[in-house]
Amino acid sequence: MSSESKEGIIALCGSLLGLTSLSVGLRFYVRKRQRAPIMLDDWCAVASLAGFIGAAATSIHMVRHRIVGHPGSPEIAGEYSAKLQIAWDVLTLTALSFSKLSALFFYRRIFYLGGGQSHLNIVVLITAAIIVVWMTIFQFLTGFQCGTHFTALWDGTYLEYCTISFPFLIGLAISDFLLDVWIVSIPIPSVLRLNAPWPKKLAVLGVFLLSLVCVYASANRVAVFAPLIKAGPEYLINFDYERAISNVVFYVDMEAGISLLAVNLPTLWFLGTVIKPHIRTLSTRRLSGRSVAQFMLS
Repeated sequence: MSSESKEGIIALCGSLLGLTSLSVGLRFYVRKRQRAPIMLDDWCAVASLAGFIGAAATSIHMVRHRIVGHPGSPEIAGEYSAKLQIAWDVLTLTALSFSKLSALFFYRRIFYLGGGQSHLNIVVLITAAIIVVWMTIFQFLTGFQCGTHFTALWDGTYLEYCTISFPFLIGLAISDFLLDVWIVSIPIPSVLRLNAPWPKKLAVLGVFLLSLVCVYASANRVAVFAPLIKAGPEYLINFDYERAISNVVFYVDMEAGISLLAVNLPTLWFLGTVIKPHIRTLSTRRLSGRSVAQFMLS
């Protein structure tokens, strides 16, 4: 199986559908066991899962209709194919955006002790606003990458009207990577300020840095997109479009699924293993710096 084969795409989507659904289900199970409130980070994880389920189902549907995973198939250039690819773009972007928001609001749940002017609260809210704007802009550009010439995606006038398609794709990939790097770095100062021995601080930091897998996945997308962008639209359309779109579907689905898994792992580790069942989450009460350390590291 490879990223260009129907078997590879179906296997990836099927396995990640199972793992992401299980991880989100366990997230809610742990909340119930801990008697913790369902908060915004949890609902964002659900929204991300919904987007990923839609994206994976669309990918499998495209395989069945010989749009991806079938090199040389003429179906890839049709109207139905173009509309499915736009729907898939919107769904994957939704999944990625809400997984980022889930991570941000999880940080707020763990470290925010109240007071609207706290540094962490300001950073989380500003970053969340940036992600919402980012998602809105790129979803708009997905539909209007050919301006108002919507049929240019399939009627043979792509090169004439879809002049922002390639800048849009590489801009999306790079900005996604940079956002992931920033989000992974946000909890580091809060962890380092905990009143705990360094070995325990590093242990907590290591759990949060599980999200580095998101950075790897988004960097992988940039690596996949870069040679495609360098080749140019004429080369891809006339010689290698079938292989390129299959690669893109495979690796973006992989990124969306892995990102959702990664944002659930710290939640499950902290609330399912470290925090004792009778203790509520930080979001339900105000704690001193020493109490925070004892709560998270006991």
